[in-house]
Parts: sequence; structure tokens; C-alpha cells
Amino acid sequence: MKTKRIDIIETAVNVLKGKTYAGDNVSSFRLKRFSEKDLPAMVVYWKEESTAIHQKTPRKLRRDLIMVVEIKHFALEKHVEQVEELAGQVENLLHHYTLGPHIHATLKHSHIQLAKPDQDTFVFIDLTFEVPYITDAHVFVEENLFNEADIHWSLDGQQDKPEQARDRLRNIYGTDG
Repeated sequence: MKTKRIDIIETAVNVLKGKTYAGDNVSSFRLKRFSEKDLPAMVVYWKEESTAIHQKTPRKLRRDLIMVVEIKHFALEKHVEQVEELAGQVENLLHHYTLGPHIHATLKHSHIQLAKPDQDTFVFIDLTFEVPYITDAHVFVEENLFNEADIHWSLDGQQDKPEQARDRLRNIYGTDG
């Protein structure tokens, strides 16, 4: 079953594809290895998510997704301006597009790191976004946990009176228990 979290990541990838210097070199697969000919390139993934009760009835959760857009490019002087502009393009696109109904991304922080595998030096920029959204809280109930209700009541509010009415409800969840 695909989660809302995955929908948000896939939507972010689609928002970025073809609209930045990275072109179509945008993936949601964190372990994807882009070759040098594919640079600049981006990977969009979720890092963590916190939840809190948003509404009790019906029960809904507020989720705060931490989404990262990792940009990889050559760390050469001729690319410095392009790398900065690429980070700006990502921030602008994700700020202006919704990632679902009432779902917006807000840049929380960015981080730059240089890596030198063998002879080539690469720059990695991580743009970290917070993406709050609301979901239903899924409550799993055993099939026969609440299959029958036996209700006694009286019109005057007194307990254990002989003139009490009684209702018995069965197959509440539609089981044959």
C-alpha cells in the first residue's frame, strides 16, 4: 500500500523534473548513483516524520515530514553560480507548488558538503524541507472484539428498574461471530 509520504515524495520529484538545471536527472531512489555525465542531479527522499493528534473525532493525525532534496554537481569554479542557482530553483519550485491538497513545503535549512572521490571534487547540497500534512489515524480492531452490545436503559434515568428497556445489537462489524 502506497503511503501519503511516498505520494508527497513522488509529487516533489515530478515538480522538479525538467524545470531546473538538473533536467530529468531527479530521482526518489536514495541509493541511485548518477554518473558524471548525468550531473547536476538530484535525489528526493524523506528523512524522518513526527506525528501528533490533530483531531480526536474523527481521529486525525498531523504529520511533519522532513523531506530532503540532495543536489550533486561538480565543485568547479565554472559551476559555482549554477549550483547556487539550482538550489534557488529547487527552493522556489517547492515553495510555489503544492505537493497535495493543502500540502506545502517550507525550507528549514540547507547544508553544503564537498566530497573528493579519487581526483574529481563534487559538491553536495542538502535542502531540508518540512512538509506538514493531515491523515486519518488508522485504528486496527480485531474482527470480533466488539461484535455485540447489550444495552439496558430507562426513561427516568434510574438504574436496575424493572421497567428498563433493553436493546441487543449483534454483528456490529458484519461478522458471523
